[in-house]
Order: sequence, then structure tokens, then C-alpha cells
Amino acid sequence: GKDGVMVGCRRYYEDYQNLTPMMEMADGFEKAVLPAGLGQAAERAYVFAQENADSDDVEVKLGKGVALVTGEGATGRYREKRKITYQGPTVTFRLSPTLLVKLTKDFSDCQVSKTMIRVKAGRLTYTVSLTKE
Repeated sequence: GKDGVMVGCRRYYEDYQNLTPMMEMADGFEKAVLPAGLGQAAERAYVFAQENADSDDVEVKLGKGVALVTGEGATGRYREKRKITYQGPTVTFRLSPTLLVKLTKDFSDCQVSKTMIRVKAGRLTYTVSLTKE
């Protein structure tokens, strides 16, 4: 308006989604340490993954003590194995290389489930939803 003050309001009639099971990782989790080298492998795999118009995410496969990062594009595929601290079941997901670099650099200690990675940083809890193929 004239005074530069504007107020907006929106009503939301649906129930807010209950995030408690997700935050508590009700489906179970395994502790993991993702080394910085895993993020660097993702950056190298991204060279090929960025060729994809629909998604430039890299594929990450975590298994007992090892991670496999794959980037695939029109001109080729790059794969790199890295040793990690993880003894859970095999989990495969796609993730942004930029996000993986940040996770491995700033929050290497994490918890992994079939659907997410959870990181606790002081009073805050960060969760990353893991998309599957």
C-alpha cells in the first residue's frame, strides 16, 4: 500500500505431515563415516553425469566397508570405489555431487537407513532423503 506495508495470509486445511518416524529413523539405521574422498569421487563422476538432461546426480552404493560412486552420461561412465566405515546392508541411491561433498566435508559421521542419511550437528538434525532409481 501507500505506507509500504503489506500483509498476506494463507489458510492450510490439511493435516501437517507427521515427521516423527522419519526423524527417529523408525525403519532402523547403521552408523557410517563417509570420508572426504567419497565427495571427491562424486565430483569426478559428475563429469559424465552432468551430460544427462533429466538428472545430473551420481549413483552411490554403500556396502560393508566400501562405497561405489558412479557417474554415467552419453560419452561414458566413471566408477570409483572408496573404503568407508559402514557395516549395514547394501543401500543404493542417487545424490547431488555438491551435497555429497558437503556431507563428507562437514558431517562425515552420520546414520544411514534405506531412505535417508541423518546427521546431527549440535542441536540441529539434518536429513537427506535418498532417491532411488
